[in-house]
Amino acid sequence: MDIDLSLRETFLQFLLSSDAISEEHALQALDLQRKRTPPIGRLALKQGYLTMRQVMEVLGLQVDTDMRFGEIAIQQGFIDPQQLDELLYGQRAMRTQICDILLELEAIDEPSLNDMRRRFLDTTSTAIC
Repeated sequence: MDIDLSLRETFLQFLLSSDAISEEHALQALDLQRKRTPPIGRLALKQGYLTMRQVMEVLGLQVDTDMRFGEIAIQQGFIDPQQLDELLYGQRAMRTQICDILLELEAIDEPSLNDMRRRFLDTTSTAIC
């Protein structure tokens, strides 16, 4: 699992368990983040790694499987693992941060969010060490 995804989910759970945000705001933030994150297929087209025909083929194959777009594209020989890594890195770089979305939704104010970040990082570093 992507460590960014795991930390995001853990931080959201921390905010929820601390009653800093509501469940509705957490769901809204996750939905907005997902909607605003460009799909790998679109990025692959933009980078010239895939043609529209290849994207459509991968999407067609994806219907019948639980595999992710990038896994199928590699399996079909359309891209290599390094290209997928580049696409995933680009996708992460373009992703709106969950904290920014929570602020946009006015789910929490900035001073409270900063305080919760500090508390989360203190708990996380203690749990890891």
